[in-house]
Amino acid sequence: MEHAILITLLEQITPIQEESDLLLEVCIDGDLDSNKTLANVSVITEIYVDLKHVSKNIRKNLCIVYHIIIIILIFVIIMNLLIFYLFE
Repeated sequence: MEHAILITLLEQITPIQEESDLLLEVCIDGDLDSNKTLANVSVITEIYVDLKHVSKNIRKNLCIVYHIIIIILIFVIIMNLLIFYLFE
């Protein structure tokens, strides 16, 4: 849906941009389809990637890893306690 909107928007503004000799610098979220589309538009000079969503995913993944490490540590502690009491 977003890609279709981008194409429609570009079809509307490109002739105006070409007539007035204005060039665009665009920031996108890293979508490869959007990159391919924008790379072929004559009025776009620069394409920047917005990495906010990437950092959000990294933080989320780090949180998951942290919880897994905590679970493993608890398991190791319980196993050590069991071994200690079984062989005492």
